[in-house]
Amino acid sequence: MIFNIPTRRLNLLIILFLLFNSCKKNKTEQDANITGTSLAFNVSGITEFQETNASTNIISENASPKSQILTINNEFEALTSTSTNQNNSNKIINKLSVSKLSPNITYRIELFKVTSGAEQHIRTLNKVSNAVTTINDTIGVQHNSTYKWYAYSYNDTAPITNTAAAVSVPMGNNKDFLYASGTIVVDFYNNKPIEILFSRKTARIQLEFDGRGVNADAFTALNVNAPTGFIKTANFNLKDNAVVGTPTNITIPNFTIGSFTNVNGTEAYRKRSAFFHTVVGGNAPSITTTGINFIVKN
Repeated sequence: MIFNIPTRRLNLLIILFLLFNSCKKNKTEQDANITGTSLAFNVSGITEFQETNASTNIISENASPKSQILTINNEFEALTSTSTNQNNSNKIINKLSVSKLSPNITYRIELFKVTSGAEQHIRTLNKVSNAVTTINDTIGVQHNSTYKWYAYSYNDTAPITNTAAAVSVPMGNNKDFLYASGTIVVDFYNNKPIEILFSRKTARIQLEFDGRGVNADAFTALNVNAPTGFIKTANFNLKDNAVVGTPTNITIPNFTIGSFTNVNGTEAYRKRSAFFHTVVGGNAPSITTTGINFIVKN
């Protein structure tokens, strides 16, 4: 038997069918995500520490300070020092302050949903510090669920191109690697802001030339040989909050005067300093110089 249904009526039936299925689909998505319940991430800064050695009362920034005085040509001294955020039971560590992240610094968040102890990856979110948060920067989540987030940055403006959802990531070559993590139970509705407080996971090496002891008025040339092992890198496991495997050496060029910045305002040209980053703490290896030129102050 053949039914003749008017075209207008047929179109109306199709439209009603599509609307019904669309509403049903939206209802399912709402049940899954609880519309309006989401997470938004922002950086509050980087934790800075002041550490006091209980036996020597040496105080320095960013923990675990080690330094070496290098004598050059029996008359000129260069100071190298390293600092790291690793804990030491023999030292007293006090939180000093929170420094701000510079504008346009890239960082990444990996979000996992936790179910019976197992973590399922939900979203990779790439962000830039001091940028306006948009709807694309938020992550929809389920009410009454638990999530674990991991954040990291190389403290520079380069895009982070690591594989999405990776939990073992490279710490970079001579990078100030930053890390933070947290757990959140979604017992709320609407938008929940999450503040990220990074901590440093690399040791910092400072190489400083101070010409005041020889009455230098300004440096005009510096050439420093960087030995093997001066800078190392490795991978970092976000879930374990730990360096993975054996650190490897990085080949870096010799340092020239352009590698150093002026220090101390009015006496800027009499003192020059540079900072480097490595995944291994402890004393910096010996360095040598093949040329230092400076003007003697009259």
